[in-house]
Amino acid sequence: MNDNVYAAPQAQLIDPQTSRPASDPFYVVSTLKFNFLFYLTMGFYSIYWFYRHWKAWKRHTGRDLWPVPRSIFSIFFVHSLFALFEKTRNPIVARKGDFWASLFVVAAIFENIASRFAGDDLGWGDLVSLGCLIPIGISLSWGQKVANSACLDSDGSRNAHFSIANILWMVFGGLFWLLVLSVLALTMLDTGVPVIQ
Repeated sequence: MNDNVYAAPQAQLIDPQTSRPASDPFYVVSTLKFNFLFYLTMGFYSIYWFYRHWKAWKRHTGRDLWPVPRSIFSIFFVHSLFALFEKTRNPIVARKGDFWASLFVVAAIFENIASRFAGDDLGWGDLVSLGCLIPIGISLSWGQKVANSACLDSDGSRNAHFSIANILWMVFGGLFWLLVLSVLALTMLDTGVPVIQ
């Protein structure tokens, strides 16, 4: 999709065996794999997730955009990305992406504010910050389902298997979760706050 009226027309290449465009407009990943990687890495996977979507869109459309800043500053670009998901999947469907993108933005801002209070005596800043991962993950998971559908792979089966790198990230993230939760439990026990059983 080139905005230059003087450019030669470009044909969209189709893979004859799959009847899909030669390059997917978005990053395809199964919901299960997304959730494991997102939650076990404490949300850090979302930076890579945004990067892969913007990189795929850039390659698919040939547009001049920068995937790295769009992934780092995702709260400013999530609405436009979700709109692209929906527009590509079905131009006339009702838009739900604004709700899910707004949920992501609010939860991400709230998580950022709560993390400023992380390490306080009671550990409430840590708990709120970790709790914000839930609405962030749910909103991104919704976006991934729409992106998969737009790429004609609603289950994300082309990217459902865990690679060695995925497993290493999940193991590292799982160990980090244990460390964080242990420190948080010890902090709450040390201050006399009852730990949730």
